[in-house]
Amino acid sequence: MKGWHQTLDYIQQVSNQKWFHSAKLNELYVFNEGLFGTHRKSLHDQMSYHHSSIFKVLHSNAKVVDVEQTEECIMIATLVTGRSDPHGHK
Repeated sequence: MKGWHQTLDYIQQVSNQKWFHSAKLNELYVFNEGLFGTHRKSLHDQMSYHHSSIFKVLHSNAKVVDVEQTEECIMIATLVTGRSDPHGHK
């Protein structure tokens, strides 16, 4: 390998929250085993999200939310107030 390399000096760990929502992108994120799965909004019901997901970087405006899951979809139950930074920064 070419170039200058160094050892990893830190790992940024996400807080213990699991679900996040980006109002700007209208996407629902779930943090699982070090990755963020992004759930798309349902075309048939604007209040729900698909179970299937793709991996994406968590959007900077994402807020912590609580969700309810059914066999058909995932829905945002509540926005968790006071926990706006998904990376646990103050």
